[in-house]
Amino acid sequence: MINKNIIIITGGSLGHIIPGIIIGNLLIKKKYNIYWILNNKEEKIYIKKYNTNINVIIIKLFKKKKKNIFFILNFFVYIFFIISYILKCLYILFNIKPIFILCLGNMSIFLCILSWIINIPIIIHEQNSILGRSNYIVNFISKKTIKSIRYNYYYDNNFIIIKNPIREEFNNYKYNNKNYNSNILKILILGGSKGSKFINFNILKFISLIKNNNLLIWHQIGNEYIDVIINEYKKYNLLNSLYKIDNLIYNISYAYYWTDFVISRCGAMSISEIIYTKTPSILIPLETKDNHQYYNTFFLRKNNFSKVIVEKDLNFNSKLEYYIKLFSNKKYLLFINKEMKKKIKYNIKKINKKFLIELNNEFKY
Repeated sequence: MINKNIIIITGGSLGHIIPGIIIGNLLIKKKYNIYWILNNKEEKIYIKKYNTNINVIIIKLFKKKKKNIFFILNFFVYIFFIISYILKCLYILFNIKPIFILCLGNMSIFLCILSWIINIPIIIHEQNSILGRSNYIVNFISKKTIKSIRYNYYYDNNFIIIKNPIREEFNNYKYNNKNYNSNILKILILGGSKGSKFINFNILKFISLIKNNNLLIWHQIGNEYIDVIINEYKKYNLLNSLYKIDNLIYNISYAYYWTDFVISRCGAMSISEIIYTKTPSILIPLETKDNHQYYNTFFLRKNNFSKVIVEKDLNFNSKLEYYIKLFSNKKYLLFINKEMKKKIKYNIKKINKKFLIELNNEFKY
């Protein structure tokens, strides 16, 4: 009997999880058995919402505690949990016997190293412009690395470049036919799947300066309490403009179709969805050591499809105020949308096919 088992490893934000779900679904259609290793139940709920045929295994990671008077005891407890974690991983690998491991970042280092030691091939998919810490380390032992957002020629020359896969539900909407003639201005605010405190508490005061009585806002707030954010809307007299407020927007494909422009962080999937839906955007990158979110915006910045502001910019407030007023002009938004239509080619089926071809070329399914 042919072994058709594949393990996916990732966790954390939806920027890692969504591509795994899409690729997992593609492989399930080809009659493969998908096992997904996670470290918490919240992520399992999200995966099961999109596909009940993915087998989810939870292995909790043990986080080292800060030193205290019992630091010697904590040290031995920490060692015990590491050994326990390694044994659990080995049990899973020998029990499932995957034909390969698909690593999408975050919680992948330990299990990938163990897979490499026992000669199980590893494929990396990096969604961002720059390899994250886990993928950077695993890249040294992987069979191949697929990267989805370009950085520069010399860096990208080491990888296979395939655009990020987009959920097929995005095919349900005709983004090329969006209506910019309406008097209603619709704004979508996204702070990533876990939300952004900076965006949640710093954007509304500038939106309140828009001189348009027909204003609607759809706000994804992440982990913030809804009541707290509603108080912010009351504070800036925007409660009547609040169309929807969600901790997480599950029907994000419709949200992009609904909106005139988006104010967002710059995670890989957000950028890919903005490009695919040809949505004008104001982008505020999350600041990290490698600034990967800023580099994710290169294509949009280069073509002037988006306005990007970094949080530490001394002129952040004045720039944001100017950009929001600029984007409140429907003629400007229509111009950007038309320019994006001319230059952007993003075919979901072709991208999905490329992913399957790369896997097929390597492992001869």
